Amino acid sequence: ETISICEWLEEVKPEPAFIGSTPEKRAVARMWQRRMEEHFVYPTFYSVRFWTASDDCTGPLKNFFAQRNKILIPGAWKEMQAWALSRLEWLEELKKGSPSDYIAGDEMTVVDIQVYTTLVFFEDLGAPFMAQHGERLPWTKAFVARM
Repeated sequence: ETISICEWLEEVKPEPAFIGSTPEKRAVARMWQRRMEEHFVYPTFYSVRFWTASDDCTGPLKNFFAQRNKILIPGAWKEMQAWALSRLEWLEELKKGSPSDYIAGDEMTVVDIQVYTTLVFFEDLGAPFMAQHGERLPWTKAFVARM
């Protein structure tokens, strides 16, 4: 729902622009939002859902999604998390060649909000990317601190 909320906010209060103040900036922000949603956010969400059905999950989240999602693949959580991590590593490499403070450039956009909330929300819920890989993700670590 992050995207819908940001679109609504931009409609009622256009400044600062979360999606972009020009057609070009909106196109870049939307491109990055789709890239990161499809290749980081979704795999992270599914890794946590699948993890809750796995033998690796203990505690209050065990089988949390069993009644909500009929299709859970307990053995796939590690692969989904590896896919999401690989996209953070890909982003790290891109930022080496084109440094900026935010994912889509020099201004915070909807993609930054979406990626940040995913990183922070799931850090203690089965996808501790920063705790486990933060030293290998210096741009991402600095990004989280900036946000």
